[in-house]
Amino acid sequence: MPGSTSSDYRLSPALGARLMGTLLVILAVALFAATALVALLHLPLDLLVVLAVLGLVGVFVVGYALRKKYVVHLDDEGYRVRLVREQGSARPRGRTWRRSWPPRHGGSTASSCA
Repeated sequence: MPGSTSSDYRLSPALGARLMGTLLVILAVALFAATALVALLHLPLDLLVVLAVLGLVGVFVVGYALRKKYVVHLDDEGYRVRLVREQGSARPRGRTWRRSWPPRHGGSTASSCA
């Protein structure tokens, strides 16, 4: 279709930084706990190396996903929401779905707050 346009919207940089910081704290706590277990149970040190490498790979994968994946995609057919769930939605996170835009019933899509 000539003249069709689409727009992608991603997470804000502040929210992405907050999510990445949370991941780094979780990784640090996991490495601390693993270090304590290795020391107390005399486990091989390779366990710590494997955990650190997996954590580093996880940080890069999540960082890539936060920068490249969109949250909302708008086009002529409707819109698609990813990575977050709508309020009151029973669908699990990460799934995609499509709804028509603008609404066909002629009303507003914003819900009133009581």
